[in-house]
This record gives sequence, structure tokens and C-alpha cells, in this order.
Amino acid sequence: MMHGADGKTLVLSALSAQAAAQNNFEAVVASAPARLDVSGGMAVYAGGVVAQSSFSLRATAGVAPRADGSLWMADCTMPFTQAAQIAFDMQAVLSGALEPPITNNACEPPAWAKLILTTVLEFNRVAATPTAAALRRGLSISVHNPIDAGRSPASASAMAAALVQCLCLHFEISAGVIEKAHLIASIQRSLRGGRSHAVDALTVLCAHDGPPTHLLRYRSQPHELLGQIPLSHELQLLAIEIEQTNAAAPSTAESVLTAGAMGAQIIETIYRDLGHEPAGRPFYLGNISPGLYKRYFRALLPRRLRGRDFTRTYGPLPQDSIEADYVYHVRAAVDHLIGESEYAENFLQAMEELAPNSDERTPGAARRVNAQRAGRLLLASQHSYRLRLGLSSPAADWLIARLTDTQVVHCAYGARVTDMGDGGLVVALLPHTAGATDHLLGVISDYGRHFGSAARVYRAGEKHCGGTLLG
Repeated sequence: MMHGADGKTLVLSALSAQAAAQNNFEAVVASAPARLDVSGGMAVYAGGVVAQSSFSLRATAGVAPRADGSLWMADCTMPFTQAAQIAFDMQAVLSGALEPPITNNACEPPAWAKLILTTVLEFNRVAATPTAAALRRGLSISVHNPIDAGRSPASASAMAAALVQCLCLHFEISAGVIEKAHLIASIQRSLRGGRSHAVDALTVLCAHDGPPTHLLRYRSQPHELLGQIPLSHELQLLAIEIEQTNAAAPSTAESVLTAGAMGAQIIETIYRDLGHEPAGRPFYLGNISPGLYKRYFRALLPRRLRGRDFTRTYGPLPQDSIEADYVYHVRAAVDHLIGESEYAENFLQAMEELAPNSDERTPGAARRVNAQRAGRLLLASQHSYRLRLGLSSPAADWLIARLTDTQVVHCAYGARVTDMGDGGLVVALLPHTAGATDHLLGVISDYGRHFGSAARVYRAGEKHCGGTLLG
């Protein structure tokens, strides 16, 4: 397993090779961990409660000055002798008029280079004038990213965080954590053309290094970190990365979030019609209790609603674009978003009751019941993704079903797909026992034989899981 130290060596090797031609070497290196959505998922976009952690794969970036006005980039995920290298004229990058690469005839930059280019552009957009002038003199940037960018949602946020940290230090910019989190989220939105939340960036910036594993507890209104909960020594929290994903997940998840925003606007309109004006702050679905929602609002939400019909009745959405001819499943989306927030809140309560600083005199049977309750909440989230939204993937469903098979004495307490439900990353809560580990290893082995590819397992919150680190 690669950690930040391995990435640092490769990144510095690439930068020092470039520095020989520049007669100047003042490199800055930073690394950031892979983020793990433990519970809450899409509720982060609805003002809900979410629980996140990190695991030990780390993206590493290095930055060094140049004086020739170019932006030289290298991807050192492979050994440097095989590293991909590419360069652009910095003025062309900053003006948006990119010419073909100086050292590569390819017309389209690869994904890793697009991330660097986007980061430099966004950094330039928010930087003060002196920094922008210094940026035009040129930079050497090398990156090392063992987090699979094609499958794991953890990849871009970790890499962007490491790059932002490097650039801030290189240009001696004193930026707060929240400022950096917003910049990282902006980079991801520009890169993918979709959504990204500052909460996700806060995790890669602030995650607590273990052991023990720590859960970061957020209320995303818009990005309040409420604290960190240490995981009981009786439990282990795992991130399991698999290759088989749901290709339709990004567009499905986007339509779910738009439908959820529609539902929020309908409910807000009902409040106004009843004479309850908003108190000068955004209206969040995460503030509606499941009981209140089911009793008063759920039956009033349409099951399906065409985009143009919503716009004609309720007007446009402030932050979401609506496809006029698309039929949105409004009620199912709101069901999921409110449910996700509730699952996360109850999951975190169970973790608090089991935390090392809680009353450990509680009988073992009672503690096991609490752990089982937490596991059922993860499974409830999984069922909502799979049955209500049509997300997850067959491979993730197979893996979760076997990990949580109650016919096995040492089965996992619960598991779920993460983030937007593409099925590429699964989080699992297991007893910290030899029997549970043996069961896990057996399932992972069976998975490889069944699907013809390996499932990679990482323990969340262990050593090398801390937030963005310099050097």
C-alpha cells in the first residue's frame, strides 16, 4: 500500500530533474488522504447530517518555481522513468487560449493534467494581483495519485487539496480552512461540470490521523463541522474499492438532487402559503424531521413531475438547471434525502454511545445491540440507494449481501455504497474480531473469483489518514 512518503519521493525526483535545467530548486510538497463517505451521502446537498472519514491512500503534489513562463507537469504515479510529462505556456493557460502541449503532441490533456490546469486557473481567479503576476513566471508541478480517479470519488478532492496547500505555501498566502475548502470544491465543479461540496474538502483537510479511527460529524448548512467521534476499539470501519460500477450513476444522481431541490421548493411554497415566511436563511430539507415530513408533506409532493411543469408552477431553481422534458421523481428523491440525514444522525449517535470515552461499563450485549443498530442504518441507506433510486451496482450488491449474511456468525454489522451511489466504493462496519476478519477475507477472495477482478480493502482512520500535510 502506498502512503504519502512514497509519493513524496517520486514527486521530488521529478521536480529535481526539472530544477537542474532551471538552476533553482525550492520545492513545496503536500499530501491529502482519500475521503470516505460513511453515512449521509447525498444529504450533504440537502443541509443534512453526514458522517465522513478518510483512508490511507494519499494524493501527493509538489510545486517548484520556474523562470521561463511555462507550466511543466508530471504524473509520477508510475516510476519517474515512465512518468507522463506535459508542458504549456503559462500565459496561454491563464488566458484560456491553450496551444498544443510543448512536450507532447496530444491535443487533449489527460485527466491528471486537466486537474492541475483547472487548479491553476481557479487559484489564479481568486489570487491577489501580485500572486497572479508571480504565477505567470511559471511553475513545475508533479503529482502522485494512487487513488483511482476513474472509480473513486475520493481522488479529485484529495489531489486538489494537496495542490491548493502547495500553492498557498509557495506563494505565501495565508488562507483559512474554509477558504481552501471552497476553492477545492470550486476546482472539482469546474473539472467535472457537476456538484462538489465544501464538506468533502473539509474532510481531506481536517481528518484526524489514527488510530483510533475518527468520524467527522457535519451539518451541511452549509458546512458546519460539529466534531469528531473516535471509533470504538470493538469495531472496524473499512473502505472497499471495486472495479464494477454503475455507468448511469452520475446522471441518475444529478437528477435525484435536482428532484430533491424541486421538492424543497414545493415544501417551502407550502410553508409560505400557510403564512410562515423563511427566517432570512436558505430552506433545507435536512431541517424537516421524518415524522413531520411523512405526516404533512409527503402526500403533497408529486411522484413524477416534468421539468417544464415545475418551472411554470414554482419558477426556476436558484442553483439547479432543470431539463424541460425530463420527468423527475420528486417524492422518491425527497424520501431518500430526508432518510439519509436521519440515518446519519442515528448512526453517529450509536457511535457516540460506543466511543472509547463513553461509559464502557455498559454490558457487552447492550453494546452489541448498539453496533447492530448502526449496521442496520447503513443497510437502510443501501436499500434506499438500490430500491428507491436504482443506484448501486450488481457487484456492490453482491459484496454487501455476503458481508452482512446473518447466517455467518461473524458477519459485518452493515455496509453501503458511498457518495452518489455508483457502487465503486463500499463502506463496511465490522466487529474487530479475528472471526470477522476471516469472514471478510473469504468474501473478498470469492469476489475476485466471481467478478474476475480484485477488491481492495483499506481500514479507515488508521495511520497515514490525517488531513492535508506538508512535506
